[in-house]
Amino acid sequence: MIVKLHSLVAKYMNKTINLEVWEDIRKKYFEYSYLAFMALCAHEMKSDCAANEIGEIIGTNGIVEEAILPYIIKIKDSYEFISEVLSIINDYEDIDINCLYQNYIATDFSVVDGEVKFQGGKDSRDILGSYYTQEEFAYGDALAKTYPGSDNVPGIGARYDREMKEQVEEMQKKNGHAMNAFLAPLYKGDAFHAGSTDVGDVSWLTPTAQIHVASWPNGCPGHSWQNVSCDRTEIGHKAAVHAGKVLAAAAIDLFARPELLKEARAEFEKRTESGYVCPIPEDAVPVVPD
Repeated sequence: MIVKLHSLVAKYMNKTINLEVWEDIRKKYFEYSYLAFMALCAHEMKSDCAANEIGEIIGTNGIVEEAILPYIIKIKDSYEFISEVLSIINDYEDIDINCLYQNYIATDFSVVDGEVKFQGGKDSRDILGSYYTQEEFAYGDALAKTYPGSDNVPGIGARYDREMKEQVEEMQKKNGHAMNAFLAPLYKGDAFHAGSTDVGDVSWLTPTAQIHVASWPNGCPGHSWQNVSCDRTEIGHKAAVHAGKVLAAAAIDLFARPELLKEARAEFEKRTESGYVCPIPEDAVPVVPD
């Protein structure tokens, strides 16, 4: 289904975009992708819905902010596009929209020979595997041999949840490379992982979330030459773009579903009611050792 959706979005992008303007390309990608998942949500609520009913179904249920809805519905060939999306959907049962969305955004597109094409999936790997070429997998594997710990189980969840650890270990085995080309399960429990960042302090001031993306091989030590060796390559560039996609998608969700913000604020107020005590004494000053 992912391939069909990508092909459909590419088809309509190629009909309407100006290939000389990258911002126009990205804009059309957003518009048709957003419209496709609006159709998916509407179909989940009413399985026999028609293309011209999508706006009303979505608007009535408050899935999309009112200010956005008219704009999305009026993009070029919107109803024709929706009809084709619904045709694809009708071939499948029990669609997990959240999982589908994660798979959908995991494969980027590029302009090849004057056409938009979604790249990836060279060896049928899951999710992020479609990002890496065989040369990049080999590069990561070679780097992993230069430091200990490349066989560690990644992810904060694997440290605190035995079942989740077993799931990630199976993903590692299937992946078969040092680059973690898979999406680890989402861990929602309590955890602690120290690092040189002030995000912990920030999390006492506002609801906070974090993501980790694979920008170097598994277990690679921080601030190392191996880090730098990946950051200057397409491996690092792809990781940065993918992280940006996740952040942007999260922002869209929050704009479209303001109740999520309210829930996050309520949870934040409850968890921080005891107040923040900075572990650094107020009279502490930096000291340079002799």
